[in-house]
Amino acid sequence: MDPTPTTQFITYCAEQEFGEDAEVTRVRDEQGRAPCRDNKYLIVSAQKNFYEFKGLVNINGITFGFKAKTFKAKQPEWIFTPEALRKEHKSST
Repeated sequence: MDPTPTTQFITYCAEQEFGEDAEVTRVRDEQGRAPCRDNKYLIVSAQKNFYEFKGLVNINGITFGFKAKTFKAKQPEWIFTPEALRKEHKSST
């Protein structure tokens, strides 16, 4: 996996959520592309005090959608949702 700051941050969040031994692979955008300049390194919002990231990641062999924020003055926040639940929710709306 590429060592961009984005992948390092998402790996950190996943390890905090699932344990330090979590196997984190394939951080990418909704189209399957790794964090890069073209997809703004998965940044969906940049404000004065935080950056917000959104995409997909494999954790322990399961695909999760994620949203994560990193702040200047407080601890990061994140949420991981299994992709199967995300697809189920999209089809029911």
